[in-house]
Amino acid sequence: MSQAMTGLFGARGGSDVMYDQLRNPTADAPIQVTRGRAWSEELWALTSPYLDEDLPDKATRAFHQCFWEMYVAAALLDLGLPLVPRELRRRKNEGPDLQIAPNTWVEAIAVTRGAGPDAVPKYVSTPNVVSDTPDEQLKLRQIQESTRNARSLTPTSGTEL
Repeated sequence: MSQAMTGLFGARGGSDVMYDQLRNPTADAPIQVTRGRAWSEELWALTSPYLDEDLPDKATRAFHQCFWEMYVAAALLDLGLPLVPRELRRRKNEGPDLQIAPNTWVEAIAVTRGAGPDAVPKYVSTPNVVSDTPDEQLKLRQIQESTRNARSLTPTSGTEL
C-alpha cells in the first residue's frame, strides 16, 4: 500500500493540538479548519513519495514541522524541480528531508519556541492589539536549529547520502 493511501490523519489522536483540531474538527469549526484538513491531505497525497513514510506518525506530535516539509516539497514540485522519491535514494531512511536530482539536498526546518531562558516568548493573541515580534529570539532559534540539524546531517568521512 502506498504512503499516500494511508492518509495523513490516522485512526488515533496525538499530542499536537493543531493535528487534533484538523483531524477531528468540531461541528462549529471555522471553514479554515476543514479547508486546512483537506489541503493537508492533498499535500500528503502529492508529496508522500518524497518524504519519510513515518511522517503521518510524526505529525501527531509535531504537525507544523511535518506540514512545512510537505509544503516545501510541493513548492519544489510546482517549480518543476526533479525531486527524488525516497525509494530511489541511496539511503532511504537517512539524510536531509528532500533530494533534488542529482545531488542537491534540502532540509525543511520549522522551529519551535524552544525551552528555558532562550525560548521565544509565548504569543498571546489579543483582539485589536498590535504586538512586537520577538525578532532576535526567533533568529536565535532558527540559527540554533539550523546548526543542530547541520551537525546531525554532516556525513562521516567516506560516506555518501
